[in-house]
Amino acid sequence: RSDHACTLVTTKNGPGVMVAGGNNFKLQRKALDSVFLLDLGTEKWYPAGNLNDGRENFGLVVLGKRVMVIGRMSQFTYGSKGKKLTGEESVEEYVVPCTSLSECIPSQEGVWNLTDRVVNRWSSFSVVSAAASRFNCTG
Repeated sequence: RSDHACTLVTTKNGPGVMVAGGNNFKLQRKALDSVFLLDLGTEKWYPAGNLNDGRENFGLVVLGKRVMVIGRMSQFTYGSKGKKLTGEESVEEYVVPCTSLSECIPSQEGVWNLTDRVVNRWSSFSVVSAAASRFNCTG
């Protein structure tokens, strides 16, 4: 897997790492939509749903109690100048069966919901985590 995104998350069991998207061109010619959660306490991987759109070179971020993927929908055309993004760069949110991911055990799989937000950018970006209270954000 390459060109994927990952972020640190907290579950009821403690810290974990969520890994999403990317590609594995040895297996397929399109971006991956799979998401997995590594429980750092047990070192066991759990499925964490599938993105609505396969993605590569995108952001995966925890915003307060929310987990979101940002940008790089995998609608590419391939030509003499390489690949070109042809779809909008959308945002998806991970919805868990608990009040928040920190109240779920890693095996409680959520679903990814496409939001009505679109990211407009010309090139790469970075996501930096900040406390929600820093910006007076809630829920």
